[in-house]
Amino acid sequence: MPAIGDAGREAFKAAAQKSNEVLTEMGPDIQWDHSYVTGDKIFCVYLAKNEGLIHKHAEKSGFPANKVTEVKRIIDPTTATGGVASPVASRCKVSQIQVPVPTALPHAPSRKGA
Repeated sequence: MPAIGDAGREAFKAAAQKSNEVLTEMGPDIQWDHSYVTGDKIFCVYLAKNEGLIHKHAEKSGFPANKVTEVKRIIDPTTATGGVASPVASRCKVSQIQVPVPTALPHAPSRKGA
């Protein structure tokens, strides 16, 4: 997914709106928490009853889920000082998706060197 990180605000807004519409239709067994956008990939974090729901959301939204990985635990800086790694409910999954960016949508200029 070359240059997804440089996509414009409107492209991300449209993608989020489509995702939210589909999630509303699908009901409470799947929730999109947030996504991380890199230069060429998007990693979405979901709370979902099962992996199949993530694939169904991807298909209905038009955002193909290439890989789904279950998150087993969350650690943070407090783990180093004796904090316990928090077990994550089996509902937390991370999906790597590739969203085709329509060429008709404007792209933000590259922020390299900014």
